[in-house]
Amino acid sequence: MKKKLIATLMVLAMGMNLVGCSSSGKDASLNSGGQESSNITSAEGASKISEKLIEVEFFMPTQGDGYTGEEDIFKTIQHYTNIKFKPIAVPLSSYSEKLSTTIASGKLPDLMSINGQSTVDQYGPQGAFVSLDKYIEEGMMPNYEKILKEYEPAEALVRSSDGKLYGAPRMYAVDYRVDQMWLARTDILEKHGLTRTPETFEELYDVMKQLKEIYPDSTPYINRWGVGHLIGGQTHFRNTSSTYFLNEDTKQYEYGPASQAYKDSLEFLATAYKDGILNPDFATLTDPEVDELLMTGKGFFTFDYPHWADEIERAVGKENLPEGFEWQPILQPSYNGVKRGTPVLSGYFPTLKVIAAGTKYEEELVRFLDWTYSEEGAKALMYGIEGETYEMDGEDNVKFLKDYKTPATPDGTITNHGFNDQYIFGMLDPLALNVYEMGATNLNKATQFMAENGGLGEPTYGAKFFDESERKRYNDIMTPINTYVEEASMKVILGQASLDNWDTEVMPVVESMGLEEAGQLINKAYKETFGEQ
Repeated sequence: MKKKLIATLMVLAMGMNLVGCSSSGKDASLNSGGQESSNITSAEGASKISEKLIEVEFFMPTQGDGYTGEEDIFKTIQHYTNIKFKPIAVPLSSYSEKLSTTIASGKLPDLMSINGQSTVDQYGPQGAFVSLDKYIEEGMMPNYEKILKEYEPAEALVRSSDGKLYGAPRMYAVDYRVDQMWLARTDILEKHGLTRTPETFEELYDVMKQLKEIYPDSTPYINRWGVGHLIGGQTHFRNTSSTYFLNEDTKQYEYGPASQAYKDSLEFLATAYKDGILNPDFATLTDPEVDELLMTGKGFFTFDYPHWADEIERAVGKENLPEGFEWQPILQPSYNGVKRGTPVLSGYFPTLKVIAAGTKYEEELVRFLDWTYSEEGAKALMYGIEGETYEMDGEDNVKFLKDYKTPATPDGTITNHGFNDQYIFGMLDPLALNVYEMGATNLNKATQFMAENGGLGEPTYGAKFFDESERKRYNDIMTPINTYVEEASMKVILGQASLDNWDTEVMPVVESMGLEEAGQLINKAYKETFGEQ
């Protein structure tokens, strides 16, 4: 693997609040000409986005108690742009309901952060949001245009059914961002001379079995977040899924539970449960319970995010961890002679900012959106004001000068994280991710290990529905199917049903629930999103 890619990967981690996204592997530098766009200069320059101070409403999801508009992030925005935001901060628990009622009212806030592309696709063509296309054509959004061109699938995903661009998505200017992978107590493996690079699922199981023999009170295989997450760690590396998934070779969506690979996944889990290797509470274990199993030497393997070790370290203190504690990745096993790369995420993530049609500040907000993708904007929205909130120590190291307060951290406890609000920023670059990950020693080690051992996959881009009725129909079909299949899978894992009857008892029921129609709908959506592949 190229040294440049490995070096990049070493600074890319998946922080808890940075979920979602991956790149097409193209170089997406932020030096994109933002200083050449009209009215965008440095804060010390003569002009800003708005010649006079303007106050605009900003509808946005939030955590905790929400924003007041007096936080450092908004002071920073005003400093650079002359725009004073009045946030309408909506708790995530009531966001969907509030968004629907706000749109239905016809009285939209000037700027809105929309959590999900489908809402933009539904209401943009109806005239609720400003089309950005004419501003791109007029050269007013060079940074936005550049990043979408460099991440070509992102542009296809952002365009609505009428062919227009209404939203400015959250983006990451990085080559790769690692997602979930197989993790293990690698210190325990080393202690007993057990492999960290199993070639097959059979070899992986043998390692788990040996640890069960050494530690009889343990359940080597542990899991959090329910049975769906447990199955996902098995099916991914067998190139299947618990629902419809995109076959990258054929560019067709296929139904995973109909495959032999899915049944092999269930067989692995059922055997592990029967042998006492899989924790019997795999469907209900909480994060603290799993942490306790890890730290007491009663759990050794899982499929999860590589930053988990750093989260544990921050939560309990490094000094309180078992001596030599390491929670690091193992190389994924192959299936039928094929080793599938661990998941990676793309540069696009469907959290989008849209401008309300009819706002009197349309052009100013267009320039603001473009500024969020510029080098200056990206730095400002992560670190604040240079010399006031941060300073550069060399070219690639940011030193924060104060603690930031956010709704998620009201006591100002994120010195190493910057602002990092996914509903406000437009772009993160490798430097921003590196800053976020200060102290993420375990994560960086994990990423480096996977890069050096060829364990990383390629980003994938799924279909989106342009037709709202077809999206609803697909969901109406697949929701009960997914529930039924998960329940049937659970019975197999627990030994309450025979896998021998899967094709004769489970699949006919699934097919009767509209499976074929759902497959036609999702494949149609893929073609409409990306064209013939």
